[in-house]
Amino acid sequence: MFAHFLLAALLQDGLVANGTFDKSADGWAMATRGASYRATEGRTGGAVHLSSQRSGANSLEVAKCFIPTIPPGKALKLTAWVKGSDIKGMVSIAVQGWNKEKTELTDFATSQKETFLNGTFGWKKVETTLHPGPQAASAAILLILADKGEAWFDDVTLTEAGASAPATSFTGSPGVFEIRGQSTYTASKNGANGKLLFPLPLEYREQVPLGYRFQATPAELVKGQRVYEDRPGNYVLELELATMKGGQSVTVDWSSCVLAGPRPSALPKKAAFPNAWPLEARSWLKSTWCVQSADPKFQAIGKELRSGGADVPAVVDRVIAKAEEIRSRQGEACTSLDALQALEKSGSCTSNANLVAALLRSAGVPARVLAGYPSWAGPLQTHYNVEAYVPDYGWYLIESTLLKPWTPFGQIQVSIVPVEHEDRAQGRFFVAPGVPYLSLTEFNGSSITPRAKIDGKDYCDHVCVPVAALEGDSVAWKAALDSARVSWRSWLKGVRNKTKTGVLATGATGQDLKNKTLADLALSK
Repeated sequence: MFAHFLLAALLQDGLVANGTFDKSADGWAMATRGASYRATEGRTGGAVHLSSQRSGANSLEVAKCFIPTIPPGKALKLTAWVKGSDIKGMVSIAVQGWNKEKTELTDFATSQKETFLNGTFGWKKVETTLHPGPQAASAAILLILADKGEAWFDDVTLTEAGASAPATSFTGSPGVFEIRGQSTYTASKNGANGKLLFPLPLEYREQVPLGYRFQATPAELVKGQRVYEDRPGNYVLELELATMKGGQSVTVDWSSCVLAGPRPSALPKKAAFPNAWPLEARSWLKSTWCVQSADPKFQAIGKELRSGGADVPAVVDRVIAKAEEIRSRQGEACTSLDALQALEKSGSCTSNANLVAALLRSAGVPARVLAGYPSWAGPLQTHYNVEAYVPDYGWYLIESTLLKPWTPFGQIQVSIVPVEHEDRAQGRFFVAPGVPYLSLTEFNGSSITPRAKIDGKDYCDHVCVPVAALEGDSVAWKAALDSARVSWRSWLKGVRNKTKTGVLATGATGQDLKNKTLADLALSK
């Protein structure tokens, strides 16, 4: 963090105290191992450099800086110059709005919506505009590289851009989101077959699906499909492929509109460790194959985190700080995305989540990993974050890569990972070791080669985009969510364990929902 300057002084040259990087990257946190300062590689002088040698969209490199005070009622324009080399995923800049207590994300904007950048390119100017709502008091700037490649950032500025218009801006607001998936599976030889498993979006607290559509083509290469409940609340679509000839392919397209509402993110000031944790939380104290909290290394850290009689909120804060410290000194790239390797080796959002979960469990706090698709990052594979159980609050969501408290609309979740699936996180077909089972598309079969590509982006098979921002009080949100719950549960009951082929569809599409209000959704059946 850099020094807290007076707002008037900051506005003279924009809100970023050091965006030129001419002499240093002071004021910027190199949040991941692949982030560094390069003194001679900028447009003029230095630059922030992000680099990843890991294939797959789970790789996320981030540099960030915090703006402690932003002008009320003003839109903020973020600009930067970016250069890229052989980027497989994407590179972008983003700005977040945060509340006064710095506990809740209020708004979000990313250049990816205006300019999608990958491949190799010279210096390009990118920009995005944040329209902070009335709750926004501070901001954070993120420089982001997703997937393999290198990127350089220089001349970052954040300036006023007229009056804020949060009612017409959909960045980090609760509302309706659309998640989509697309992938192709090709037989490498005659006789290829198998089953594909796709986790469905969760109905979970302030998140409820409004519709779902799934299609595999050509239909003659599909032997059957069914929806089943793998664990309470975790539903899966199983697609069984017919026996294929070499070179034949099946393409899968699916989409779902999901309602995601607000949730208080401020923890209680005090919350003592209970004599016994609630039944719903106990299983997530266990040490597992990819969250090795019982390892002596983690046990030693756990004692440190609990020292001085720290209560649960204090331990959560210490875990976030400890994870940042650990990641700042990680060395070579990991060979497994489990928590134990993350103590010393750099990985991805998966290893970040496993690390945070292991730190929490080692200190005696139940913690579970969630998998889904972030609303702020564009096309990716699967992203992971963590929930810690806090007395008098419940499950508290942490963005374990950005190391921030998070909101339900920051990521649409598809799996609350049970500990049994952490114990099945060994390496498997096109999945790295350390990735929890059924947190992404799983394949069981032979001689099939997958290809992930969505919206023209290689190695990415999922994307989450905002459809409509929604406003309302707690009563209006409850009515809309309850109505959606009834419809979703009814559809699941109707299709559960029934074998069907062809198109599977229910509920509204993104086009249907663009102009809906919470009152409209509360009346929908």
